Amino acid sequence: MKFMKKSLLFILCCCCVAWTHAQGLHFSQFYNAPLLVNPANAALMPEDDYRIGINYRTQWSSVPVPYKTASFYADLQLLRNKLSTNWIGLGIANFNDKAGDGNLVLNKTQFSLAYHIVLNDFNMLSLGASGGFVQRNMDFNRLSFDTQWDGYSFNPLNSNGEKNGVIKTDYFDLCA
Repeated sequence: MKFMKKSLLFILCCCCVAWTHAQGLHFSQFYNAPLLVNPANAALMPEDDYRIGINYRTQWSSVPVPYKTASFYADLQLLRNKLSTNWIGLGIANFNDKAGDGNLVLNKTQFSLAYHIVLNDFNMLSLGASGGFVQRNMDFNRLSFDTQWDGYSFNPLNSNGEKNGVIKTDYFDLCA
């Protein structure tokens, strides 16, 4: 019976992971972008009062238009002296990701709020939430399509068959 419960829990967790969706920015050292990884990381630094960081990465520089990813973040502790060993973390982050010939761009600015509880000398519990504004856009005019092949050669003056040259979408993003 115990094995059955563990197996069922494992299968349930695998199914939940299969239903999640995420877009990872192109940082190989993800721990250097703490607010990108988890909103509970806001001010998760028991020895310091604040931190500021900047990241930049260019990936696949051998292709004509490589990925370019940049981020900025800053976070600080609040009420550290008022709450004994617990504290509140507040953070802000901005991410910019640009990729490909179509100039696929992601801009995201988010604010994070976290509460950190020290349980003992070796354990902590951190809860966090973040919210922000995201902007995505892509320029189809910069891409090539099969409709621009005239039977003999590629003709960039032919219509690419797309109705909108630039597609842009804005939305609010929440996570916990």
